[in-house]
Amino acid sequence: MEDEGAAVTHQPIDIDPGREEGPITRVLTGVVNGLYVVTSGRVERPAVMAVSMVSQVSAEPPLLMMAVRHNRRFRTPLEQTRGFVLHLLPADDIGLIQRLKGPPRTRLRDLVIEPSPQGLPLLPDTLAALECRLVDTFTPGDHVLYFGQVTWAKRFREGRALSLTDYGHVYTGRR
Repeated sequence: MEDEGAAVTHQPIDIDPGREEGPITRVLTGVVNGLYVVTSGRVERPAVMAVSMVSQVSAEPPLLMMAVRHNRRFRTPLEQTRGFVLHLLPADDIGLIQRLKGPPRTRLRDLVIEPSPQGLPLLPDTLAALECRLVDTFTPGDHVLYFGQVTWAKRFREGRALSLTDYGHVYTGRR
């Protein structure tokens, strides 16, 4: 039996080494995630990224966990501002996600961006937004887990949120 006070060492698991479509990866594709847009930084210089590894991990206080690959530039403004806004997208509109795949110079052109209550970039043309204050991080593998306490939320319109299934894509953490 493990000592309850002993530190636990987490080692990354190499899923299906050398094989992109091994059995673990095939089963992981059945885990359905939402597809969101997350913003951070400043309104005049927003950092914007698509993210799918998100989960509510506490009701009181309301906490979200978001995984960001360790090599993403998005991490710098997120860690500097200590906050982020998670935007839910409508299931019937993948336009914003498609824009984010475009050239960096045109990704944010003509995109409505307003300040959130914390002064973070807010996209009001989405389904809803959850503003979070960064409270903790954890790095168990090739993604950094960011834990944010929800400080503000707003639904801009009614509808069902976009999932990876709606988008026709599966993300298992590999590129």
